[in-house]
Amino acid sequence: MSSITYVGLDVHKRTIAVAMLQTGAGEVLQWEVANEPTALKRLIRKLKPHAPLRCVYEAGPTGYGLQRQLQGEGIDCMIAAPSLIPVRHGDRVKTDHRDARKLAHLHAAGLLTAVHPRPRTRSRSGICAGAGRMRSWTWCAHGSASASSCCAGRWSSMTATSGRRGTIRGGTD
Repeated sequence: MSSITYVGLDVHKRTIAVAMLQTGAGEVLQWEVANEPTALKRLIRKLKPHAPLRCVYEAGPTGYGLQRQLQGEGIDCMIAAPSLIPVRHGDRVKTDHRDARKLAHLHAAGLLTAVHPRPRTRSRSGICAGAGRMRSWTWCAHGSASASSCCAGRWSSMTATSGRRGTIRGGTD
C-alpha cells in the first residue's frame, strides 16, 4: 500500500507556501508559489505524482476557490477552522513556511477541524450568483463618496474572496 502525502498550504493574496509530508519518509519538502492560475496549475501537476494526496489550508479572506480548484482536479482538500487549530503554549513565531509545515503535520495526525463551504448556487440563467456576495458587491458599490477609503477596504476584501485582484483609486476620474 502506498503512503499518503499530506500537503499544508499557507495561502495569501499573492503567494502560497507549500509543505509536503510523506507519511513513511518523515521529511518535509517546502517551497512557495505565486497565487495565480498558471502557478496553481503547475503546483497541481507537481503534486499529482505523489497521490494519494490530502491537502489542507486555513479558512481566511481568500475564500474557497483554491479548494474548488483542487477538488476539480481530483485532489482531496480540507479547509481548517483557524480558531480550532491546536497551538502550543508560548509558540508565537509565525512564518508562512512554518504554518504550512504545521498544517501538514496536524492534518496527518487528524487534529484539524474542517470548515464546510456552502455549495455554489446557480440562478435561473445558469450564472453563479451567491446572494450574499451580490449583496456585498451592491452594498460596496452604493457607498457614499465620503466613505471612499472604507469602501476601498471592502472592495479589496471582496475581490480577494472572489478570486479577483483589483484596487480602487481615490479621486474623481
